[in-house]
Amino acid sequence: MIDLTLLRALPLEFREEAEVLRRWGLVEAAEAAERAASRIEERIQQWLEEELTVAEAASEAGLSTSAAEKRLASGRWPNAGRRYRPRVRRRTLYGPSSGDARTESRDPSTEAEALIDDVLSAYDDTTCDR
Repeated sequence: MIDLTLLRALPLEFREEAEVLRRWGLVEAAEAAERAASRIEERIQQWLEEELTVAEAASEAGLSTSAAEKRLASGRWPNAGRRYRPRVRRRTLYGPSSGDARTESRDPSTEAEALIDDVLSAYDDTTCDR
């Protein structure tokens, strides 16, 4: 699993940078940094709301598929899908009741790298708008 602390720190860093830019009189650059921070927050929320198959959720949580199925059956993980087509909202994996799912904060998965690439391209798109 991904350490969300690192991802959630990105918008804060952009906003801190915006304040520095604003103090230096670089208002347009500060506004671009603020827009980038907002886009990063939106993308993180979209990513957390994604519905995963049981196998995808199990893989991301570092569990076997059968362990993930048991969590769904017991109600420990709410079913975001339908009865015969269960889904797990990614947010569930990172919630306080996610149980013993492993967190690998220093070895992000390929999906984390893709998310960071999206974030950086969102920043590039924002700065290129002007």
